[in-house]
Amino acid sequence: MSIRSLGDVVSRSSPFVSIREDASVVTLAKNIADGRVDAVAVLSITNSALIGIATSRDVAKCIARGENLESTKVSEIMTVRPITLPPSESPANALGLMREGGFRHIPIVHPETASVLGIVDVLNLAYDAITRLQVTYSMIPSRRGFEFMRAARERIEKPTLRPIVERSHVATVSCDHSVVDACETLVRERLAAVVIVDKNNILDGIFTCRDVASRVVAKGLNPYSTQLGQVMTKHPDSASPDYTVLESLQRMQACGFRHLPVVEDNTRAVIGLVDVLQLASETLLGIQSVADNTPPHLSHKPEVAYTQSTLRGRGGLTSIFSNLFSNSYTQSEFVPEDHYQRVSHFSPPSRSIPSYYSHPTLSSTTRRHYNYRPADISSTLSSASRNRLIPPDTPIASFKFRDINNEYRRIKFPMNVGTGTFDQFVLDIRRRFAGSCSVGAIKIKYLDEDKDEILISNDEDLESCFEDYVESRNKTIHLRVYEAEHANTSHIQSPVSSTPSSVIGSPRQSASSGRKEYSTRRTRSVAEASNDTTTSANEMKRRLSRPIIRTPSQAKAAEAHQRMLDGKHDEAIALYEEALTLDKTNARAQGGRGAARLFCGNSVGAEEDYRAAIQMLEEGKGGVAGDLTFQMCIVGLVESLIDQRRYEEAVSAASRIDPDCGNTECTDAFREELDSASNAAREALEASEYGDAMNCYSNAIRVENAYLKLVPSDAPRASLRLGRAKCYKALEDYDMALEDYETTIELEPESVAGHKGCGKCLAELEQLEKALEAYSVAQKLDPADDEVNKEISLLKNLLPDPMEGKKAEIAKLGALLGGMNLPGKPRK
Repeated sequence: MSIRSLGDVVSRSSPFVSIREDASVVTLAKNIADGRVDAVAVLSITNSALIGIATSRDVAKCIARGENLESTKVSEIMTVRPITLPPSESPANALGLMREGGFRHIPIVHPETASVLGIVDVLNLAYDAITRLQVTYSMIPSRRGFEFMRAARERIEKPTLRPIVERSHVATVSCDHSVVDACETLVRERLAAVVIVDKNNILDGIFTCRDVASRVVAKGLNPYSTQLGQVMTKHPDSASPDYTVLESLQRMQACGFRHLPVVEDNTRAVIGLVDVLQLASETLLGIQSVADNTPPHLSHKPEVAYTQSTLRGRGGLTSIFSNLFSNSYTQSEFVPEDHYQRVSHFSPPSRSIPSYYSHPTLSSTTRRHYNYRPADISSTLSSASRNRLIPPDTPIASFKFRDINNEYRRIKFPMNVGTGTFDQFVLDIRRRFAGSCSVGAIKIKYLDEDKDEILISNDEDLESCFEDYVESRNKTIHLRVYEAEHANTSHIQSPVSSTPSSVIGSPRQSASSGRKEYSTRRTRSVAEASNDTTTSANEMKRRLSRPIIRTPSQAKAAEAHQRMLDGKHDEAIALYEEALTLDKTNARAQGGRGAARLFCGNSVGAEEDYRAAIQMLEEGKGGVAGDLTFQMCIVGLVESLIDQRRYEEAVSAASRIDPDCGNTECTDAFREELDSASNAAREALEASEYGDAMNCYSNAIRVENAYLKLVPSDAPRASLRLGRAKCYKALEDYDMALEDYETTIELEPESVAGHKGCGKCLAELEQLEKALEAYSVAQKLDPADDEVNKEISLLKNLLPDPMEGKKAEIAKLGALLGGMNLPGKPRK
């Protein structure tokens, strides 16, 4: 699993907008409006190097200060030397910088050429992460994965907007205030948006810094005489304070806006305003808190610090959190091979747009100067089209249509048509069109060069649509999408400026629930408006987490998966079995049943399921060997083998994961088993159950030996040998105890307990001189240890005084010398 980088995020974003430093603020505003962006890269007039970044907020500041927008240069208002990041940096780190610094845009710069590759904003990063979190709900067929995702889901679905609103500030103005008044408020309150209310504090509209640039300055309006009622967004979408953070973030994602007013349920009185950075921080920090939590069985143990450091520093549940940004999570849930044809990098599709066609917008897919990996082109596509591997030179078509709420939507889709491409296309359109609403069959038509509506109903029609698109040299294909039973209720749309939204399903309620677009010019009473905020949160969650269903077998597997997330493992097993009865090649169902069996303690059955799933994937049935589900099935197999204490086999299984993709889940499974075994051993030792403790320590050492084969850079734990030595000593097996004490000293030379233990065992084995040496080393390490000092005194009493022998030898030598006639000695 390669960790997703900012380069991947940039490659799927719209082209960044740049401007010369000597351009005027008016030109800046027009560029912001034309590019539909909030930030622009400012380049030097001498060498086109990045020297700053200018945002729509800078335009608002100019108006608030009363500066001349025509004569003021961008270089005078820009942020000089902004924080930049290389394309290899992670989105998680970028979000952390944004949160700490309070800014929303970071230029991505090539580390060697210093050229600007793009600008990422909080929308790119937050929505990308949340989308990947939702995808993982149906992508992790292992016990560890389910445990983490269930905990993460519970953690992020509970917090509501109310506490955020209570600790944040909202600025309100009336619609008859001027744009200058609003800009002064924005600058004074350090905000990016103000809420427009009537005399009763009822929501009337919203006005943002981006509106200042695109609706006022770019249009040439006078900010002093223009009232907010003329340029604000009227009747914006809003949320109840009891909406969850995740629901609100998804609502903003679906509609493509950055600010969401919060109103009281009954009166629609404004009580707050939340922005995407706040909500993204709350959501992702919630996930991180799950990843950083210490396992409950370690919370009161001495080795907690070790465990926490390994979880945070090298993986653990944190690795799953990090992999929310992993490219592997762009894979879809598995589909039988005969359901649709996967397009390989190495075999061209059966039909595609000929390479000799030229189109003004096709070059946008290769606009970056940075040389990304070929597979990264998939990150520019909508979710369903990412199910297939797309050749790197595949041209991309842009579609635009109105959804069920009459809002504009955009998608991008690869222009290579093969068997099943139309099904993928309909799937993409349907997700954007319906969002969270329940709709029946849909029909799709496109507008050709003669302004006729042409029905798209199969692969051939879609290919004809692409050919017309290339020949017309238009930038966008305009679609008419409608429910089959409502054939006469829609019309082809003409191009308008609208912000494309994300690929994830919209969290909006259905049209029948009352939350339709306010711009339909239908008036509603306050009572009707209050009904909008009373939609069941549980129903919305169910719709948001509903997977894409393609076959009856997958439907059963998806239902089983939900039971797993709810902790109903027995029910999940039954549903997985039904899914496998319908389709024996459903690898996701096979792996899911393995995880359920692991939860139920049936590690043998889990092993069988995981091996069967892995074999399917290696044979190309239901997926691709090497992708996320394959890797997580390997993790599940490792877990099942570890549960059976077949550690050496588990190491062999773990080695099947590509080292370049990382193997943190397998190593973390070993770490947790190691912690569990060592904790059990320590508890038995504390309870004076020395036989059981010795067995547990021996098992822990065996786990560690296997683990070190996966992570040879880690060092063995001296505490395990020391603990087992204590058990042997208590059982009076001093030879075995001495071996472990000596190993402890090898691993930790300054271990006082190790040297003391060696002294004790040597004394019991009547090797008193060596025992005294061992105790002497312990005394040097800890001179205040009374036990060591006492043992040394005792040993000295038991051992003969070495000085006594020397005294006898001296006396004997003296007597000998006294009887000799030495020169100079007086005679008697």
